[in-house]
Amino acid sequence: DRNLEKSKESFTKVITAYPTNSKASDAMYKLGIVYHELGDRAKALEYLNRVQTQFKGTDAARLAQLYAAELH
Repeated sequence: DRNLEKSKESFTKVITAYPTNSKASDAMYKLGIVYHELGDRAKALEYLNRVQTQFKGTDAARLAQLYAAELH
């Protein structure tokens, strides 16, 4: 899907340009969702797990944990 590809590109840019910014945690979480919607479960879990590791205690980490639990 074209919109998912554009979203993936945008979220990847945020993570690359602002790796420690709070927006990066949200972008990483959303990237996990996009990969899941694209059918790449492994890549989705990779990003969801990274959010939980790199941004412990944030809303994005909590949401990523819940989303990842649904994928297992």
